[in-house]
Amino acid sequence: MSASEEVRRLESELEINKEHLREDVSLIRHKIDRSKAELSPTNLIRNKAYFALGAALSAGFVVGFFLDSRVSPKQVASPMLKHIAKPAVRIIAATAGRQLVTNAIRDQYSLPRIKRR
Repeated sequence: MSASEEVRRLESELEINKEHLREDVSLIRHKIDRSKAELSPTNLIRNKAYFALGAALSAGFVVGFFLDSRVSPKQVASPMLKHIAKPAVRIIAATAGRQLVTNAIRDQYSLPRIKRR
């Protein structure tokens, strides 16, 4: 076998391997996207609503049980409202507003909706 034939054979193998690599990358990306969708907090809570509700109730009972009776509810609720509730409400309101604007623009210009998998 001459050197030029060997080079052509190796280049052909390289191209075949590149194509296999592209296919593998595509499959890996697809699996990553599917895993992200399955593991999103929204889907986890949607799929396990009773479990999430039970965990929230259990956490409430545990906090209430171990909370010292000398601490008033106002002393406990104030930091929680300040650090957890207010930012959460801001995020929820901003997301809802963004969604309303997006839907209004789509309806006004009647753009086709993109179906997500």
